[in-house]
Amino acid sequence: MSSVVHHKYRLWVMFFVTLNLIIMIADYSLLASLVAKANDPYNDDTPGDSHTLRLYWSDYVLIVATVLLFFAYGYSLRGKRHIHRIVRGVYILTLAVLLIVVAAIYIDEQIKFANIFIAAGSSLIYKPFTCVGAETTSCNLILANIFIALLTGLFSFVETIWTFLIKPIEAKQELQQTD
Repeated sequence: MSSVVHHKYRLWVMFFVTLNLIIMIADYSLLASLVAKANDPYNDDTPGDSHTLRLYWSDYVLIVATVLLFFAYGYSLRGKRHIHRIVRGVYILTLAVLLIVVAAIYIDEQIKFANIFIAAGSSLIYKPFTCVGAETTSCNLILANIFIALLTGLFSFVETIWTFLIKPIEAKQELQQTD
């Protein structure tokens, strides 16, 4: 019974990992298209300006961890060979912690930035996690990317701890061979 519940939970985590991957692709694709649009020589809004898309270490961590988690959960659900639970657990736990840390740092920076405006007594009101202005789509995708990454990391963390506490799910082919 516990194995069935664990399998369903793993499917739920796979859904979040897939959603995270889709939102991440949409986010960075939109940012790249905005930079390309800004560099368009025929665009009258930015004549002569040169813009580049800068990715920081946190962006690389989000991209790599999301892609690796997608393949790890895909293999754990459809793979033909059993991977030892300690190896798989440490691998997924590392990626989950990276996602959680990057999302937590981003959330902390947003709150600190809002507190700077409050402490300075600025007439400009800045609310963290709200999108206003012309590029709300890009802002919403960035926020969705961060918060879905946080949820993905948390769900993966719980699933990994659960895997450490109980016997891991074995591949269907191995179960059929033992019967």
